[in-house]
Amino acid sequence: MVIGGVLKTSFSDYPGKVAAVVFTRGCNFRCPWCHNQTLIPAEPQGSLIPEEEVLDWLARRRGLLGGVVVSGGEPTLQPDLLPFLRRLRTLGLAVKLDTNGSHPEVVDAALQAGLADWVAVVPGVTAATAAAALLGAPLVHDFAVISLSDLLTPWEVIATRLEAAAAADFVIVLYNPASSRRDWQLARAREILLRRRSPATPVGIVRHAGRANQETVVTDLAGMLAYPVDMGTTVIVGNSRTYAAQGRMITPRGYRW
Repeated sequence: MVIGGVLKTSFSDYPGKVAAVVFTRGCNFRCPWCHNQTLIPAEPQGSLIPEEEVLDWLARRRGLLGGVVVSGGEPTLQPDLLPFLRRLRTLGLAVKLDTNGSHPEVVDAALQAGLADWVAVVPGVTAATAAAALLGAPLVHDFAVISLSDLLTPWEVIATRLEAAAAADFVIVLYNPASSRRDWQLARAREILLRRRSPATPVGIVRHAGRANQETVVTDLAGMLAYPVDMGTTVIVGNSRTYAAQGRMITPRGYRW
């Protein structure tokens, strides 16, 4: 588990119980109002807390605590969440899971295995909608969201999805355009899109939406590679009808009255 923080005592996070709160790091949403924005990046910003240290501390507090809340970040992104919940169970503590609901299969697995007593779904805003709100109105018509990370998805599959979305004239939202070890995918994606789109197609680039170091730029397919991107960046590529005006992107809905 990637644990970014622990609140030792809470009287409000678990209704009716005195609880500790374990905060995982990393989230797939970018909600502007998030009060845990330092936990959003999956990459450590500051020291992490070893899992064994947290479990040892909770074991010593069993007589004082009634439960444990696993929050975040988004805990269902953690590949070892279920084993961690199972270890909490062995401490005899009630377990509450806070989630944005984006991975229901993980929540279902936890409930089916009896590893959570309470699940709280906290609605969130996706990176796509957070970025779109800053760029103007680029997602008013149909759009596709595609991750450029080939860590778990082969690049051939990603390229096929890009080609299909471009051919269908979707507005395209690109997640995970680059990382410290992966810096070529955005350029390849641009090559694919240019087969179907004009170089003048508007492109919006938003880094760290809703955070103090937020950056927003509206450019086009021809010039998009001139701007820095990272794992906290969302790129929105317009369709054939998207246009730029006064530093904003607009995609008309196309309805006729």
